[in-house]
Amino acid sequence: MKHLTLILYILLTVVLAVATLVEHSRGTDFVVEHIYHSVPFIVLWGGIGVLMIFSQLGKKNFQVGPKIFLHLSFTMILVGALTTFLTSKKGMIHLRMGEPTFQYMEEGTQRVLHLPFALELDTFYIDYYPGTSAPADYVSIVEIKTHLNPPCEGGLVNSQCIQSPSLTGRNGEGQIISMNNILSHKGWRFYQSSYDEDGRGSWLSVNYDPWGTGITYAGYIMLLASMVWMMIHPRGGFRRILKKMKSESVTGYELRATSKPCRKKYIRNKFSVSLCLCVRKIKKILVARSLSLVAIITFSTTSAFAQMTNSFPVIPIDEAENVKEVQVIYHNRVVPLNTLARDFVRKLYGKDSFNGLSAEQVLLSWQRYPEEWAYAPIIKIKDEELCATLGLDSKYARMVDLGDLIGAPTDKTMREVGEKVALVTMLQNGTLIRHLPEDGSVPSLSWAEVKAELLYNRIPFTKILFMFNLTMGILLMVTSYKLRATSELATSYKLRVTSELVTCTSLPIAMTFALIGYMLRWYIGGRIPLSNGYETMYFMALCVMGCALLVRRRLPMAIPFGLLLSGFALLVAYLGQMNPQITPLVPVLVSPWLSIHVSIIMMSYALFAFILMNGIWALCVPREAERLMVYSRLLLFPAVFLLAAGIFIGAVWANVSWGRYWGWDPKEVWALITLLLYALPMHGASLPIFRKPKFFHIYLILSFLSVLITYFGVNLFLGGMHSYA
Repeated sequence: MKHLTLILYILLTVVLAVATLVEHSRGTDFVVEHIYHSVPFIVLWGGIGVLMIFSQLGKKNFQVGPKIFLHLSFTMILVGALTTFLTSKKGMIHLRMGEPTFQYMEEGTQRVLHLPFALELDTFYIDYYPGTSAPADYVSIVEIKTHLNPPCEGGLVNSQCIQSPSLTGRNGEGQIISMNNILSHKGWRFYQSSYDEDGRGSWLSVNYDPWGTGITYAGYIMLLASMVWMMIHPRGGFRRILKKMKSESVTGYELRATSKPCRKKYIRNKFSVSLCLCVRKIKKILVARSLSLVAIITFSTTSAFAQMTNSFPVIPIDEAENVKEVQVIYHNRVVPLNTLARDFVRKLYGKDSFNGLSAEQVLLSWQRYPEEWAYAPIIKIKDEELCATLGLDSKYARMVDLGDLIGAPTDKTMREVGEKVALVTMLQNGTLIRHLPEDGSVPSLSWAEVKAELLYNRIPFTKILFMFNLTMGILLMVTSYKLRATSELATSYKLRVTSELVTCTSLPIAMTFALIGYMLRWYIGGRIPLSNGYETMYFMALCVMGCALLVRRRLPMAIPFGLLLSGFALLVAYLGQMNPQITPLVPVLVSPWLSIHVSIIMMSYALFAFILMNGIWALCVPREAERLMVYSRLLLFPAVFLLAAGIFIGAVWANVSWGRYWGWDPKEVWALITLLLYALPMHGASLPIFRKPKFFHIYLILSFLSVLITYFGVNLFLGGMHSYA
């Protein structure tokens, strides 16, 4: 039975992965019909659910505990999903103002069916963010009307009802349906889906699931309770591993105590003293030459910049500084002009300033002297072939060089150039800078909000953090390896003390600095920063650093791992195509579920990243592989449980927003695949192969590829409803 369960488990994982690839090539409807809703796929899930329960009940020392409840909860979730599949009704209903409607089109079959009541659209409107054209919400106000006689008593003819029902008058006040605000009536639920272009019609998703959702939610609650129970159970795997680590761990204080007697010996060591003096001398020479080189480069660069700048008329720096705090509407929110100017220069030039000029100087000078600035080499071209085609000597073009390219953005590179040209055109046409209306319809920022945004713009938090974290992480990794590779008697007391001091202070400093930047962004945007790739990667870096601080006493390499992993996360946010600009949320994300769902998922990813680093370190230092396997087993429990909780919290949110708690979206599927992959090593008692340290670490290293596909690969290649995430 155990081998059959494992075979079906692996088969399910492979089928799910292949299904996402098939969906990318053949479309969603094809994969839903031939895979997700097929009988073999349902039987596969059912077989795994039944075998899971029998495998728990068939154990020799069977006793009721968190394990059996955990597996029962998954089985209950599967039963709820099957019930939903067999008994629920889904579709779309189209409402027009003043026209009662009781018919809806069933999902999949496209049959026209009827409701036991009618809906009438009173009004539809789009709620915009103040002073912008960005939708904050889509709102339909409808009234429910009851039938005096059942509709379609004679049946359907050519998909149309041959008998129009009699309707009562107005049934109470209008009901509001909007994003994340559903209408429930007699077990039927309606969700805002789309609207007519003329603003007089609305499309609503229809869902009727009287049994399946309740069973599934009961499974979610049971799953949460069993996971908490397993974490605190005295004889559970997590507590057993924790006790083992307490008895076998060697703390930093013990290492420091054993190194104290060696202090005098190394102070008297002439070779060590000579080496130290030699290193200091070399250091002074390198520093002096580096400063000279920097001075030469700075002087030559400044001279070249000055010559280039003098060829273009520029507004004085004092005038530019005076308008820095002027409030404008940009990216659908109110910002200081400094934010717009920095984004303008960064978009064109790739940096926050140009030739020693501030962003405000560039923006306003170009606005005031457009003909002269059309000859400024400020538009960065990343593609070398395009640079050669344009006859450019460098990777920076002028507006006059791009005249023939306007209106022909065919590939990605051309689209990027077209966006930059359009940005300059908007500035010259006066549509880029939008001042606040004088009637006060758009509230202005407070003095504190303006100062906070200027401070946030001035400090490159992400750049400083990734450089510091990666540098310190690499240094501490190398130092730690040397300390562990050599005996204590062969290591100087000063080196140990210095290493421990740097280890204890570097991560708290980095995390404090990162928190300041994150809280500033939160305060400026007026929402928790978790809505796009840049913000989630920044949050993941915070989670990694927080986890490192929590486990630093148990995991000797926690601090270097935390610095390295957070540094890489911040580097991806800095270099990738993730937009760091602060923008309002799209309507579907305006929900308290956003912060809960994303934060829990990112915390699980942070723990998986620690397990990855543990595995890499174990392969590099084989003598520590077994000990590191114990640490990874400990981290697996909260990591897998957090991922499971995040997935099912996301399912509840999807049910609130879209009318279904699972839609086989590629990101949903790959999150499930990640959960399935990481759940296997937790079954070391029944799968002996996971008790071998080398295989254990290699498996978990490879499993992290699923995390990368879930977070990056789906967005880049597979798409779906989560493409914005």
